Amino acid sequence: RLIASQEVPDHEPGEAFTVSVKIDDTTDVTALAVKLDLPDGLSFVAAGGTDAPDNVKVLPNGDVEFAWIGVPQGSAEFTYTVEPALVAPGEKALVDTLVGSIF
Repeated sequence: RLIASQEVPDHEPGEAFTVSVKIDDTTDVTALAVKLDLPDGLSFVAAGGTDAPDNVKVLPNGDVEFAWIGVPQGSAEFTYTVEPALVAPGEKALVDTLVGSIF
């Protein structure tokens, strides 16, 4: 059974931030995919980290799919960076917290 956790750092409103993700118990896993459900107001920038995904696909609705062909054994640790979407002057962008499940 896979166990996943993510850490959203403290960040300043309006600035990009990087989220750390760890997926434990990948020893017997032969393929791995994660879907990130991004809230309105945030846009995906990049993925990286120790076990960066082999493939990253941004869906038309802004959600993101990460996939690994060669699954790291034991655990997979990666990061993704998001930024507030551009908004018109006088409007506010959602940047307080990243909400929702990534799995």
